[in-house]
Amino acid sequence: TVKRTIHPQGHLAGITRIIRDQGLDLAKFIIPVDLDDEWFERRRVAARSRANFEEDGIAAISVRMQYGDEPRNVVLDSPTATGAVDWASIITDGAMRRDVQVSYEVSFKNVDSSERPVTLASPPRVTDVELLEINPRELYSIVPVPIVALSFPWKQYPTVEVRTRYRDEASGINIADSFLLTERAP
Repeated sequence: TVKRTIHPQGHLAGITRIIRDQGLDLAKFIIPVDLDDEWFERRRVAARSRANFEEDGIAAISVRMQYGDEPRNVVLDSPTATGAVDWASIITDGAMRRDVQVSYEVSFKNVDSSERPVTLASPPRVTDVELLEINPRELYSIVPVPIVALSFPWKQYPTVEVRTRYRDEASGINIADSFLLTERAP
């Protein structure tokens, strides 16, 4: 038994010599290519969140992007508020198609699902930019409601219980809270 190592190799010069020796036209086999052609470009989109994850109680934002028939997604959270995806370019009429369909879903942390939704989803939209700003406050708002007892007779009523309720059935919100106010915490 003999053990041999074979290193198959092909060189452009050798391939073109075979074509030329057979009397074939090289122009039928060789196409000039410009490396600056859009066909070689990649369609890239970076998603950046402008959310205040801690203040709004956001666990993560899942951004779904679709270019042609290829979906991709990135998950943005407090430590990683930016993510990027790319695709091979789609050329239509000699130019790169730029439209990317985008939607995102915001997941909240420490949420009682009987009071408000655990997730909110954006409607799909089309973008042609390379840096996509995600602002989840387009889907919701947080409005502080101060509860303050001014010039209250604390000697007569040392503790006051305040009950609040907010209901928005169409949005799935039903929040009921109570607060105890005292002279030290009015």
